[in-house]
Amino acid sequence: MTNEELMRRYDNGDESVLEKLYHKNTAFIRSIAIEAANDFHCLQRQENDPSKFKPYTKEILEDLCAEGALEFWERIQSRGYDGSRGMFTTYLYPHLMGRMRRWLAQNIGNL
Repeated sequence: MTNEELMRRYDNGDESVLEKLYHKNTAFIRSIAIEAANDFHCLQRQENDPSKFKPYTKEILEDLCAEGALEFWERIQSRGYDGSRGMFTTYLYPHLMGRMRRWLAQNIGNL
């Protein structure tokens, strides 16, 4: 089931789809967290294994994902998504990125 279909079901009163909708989008939220951290030059990889992040980066990504999850739930509950205007992820992206960048600016510093 697509995000858009899940949102339609939620808008029609089926709150049982919320957990599925969230879990379907956790990788999307994490990808935005990685992008935002990269914008702030916070992505540090381990020298011996470049496919893994350093503990400092892991903590930042966890915090950004938590901020993203909060923004995700706020956007769902606001019912501001209009399926006729585009994909659900297109609607979410600027909201998630904005919240994550604000968190980084407050906690890490400005660009």
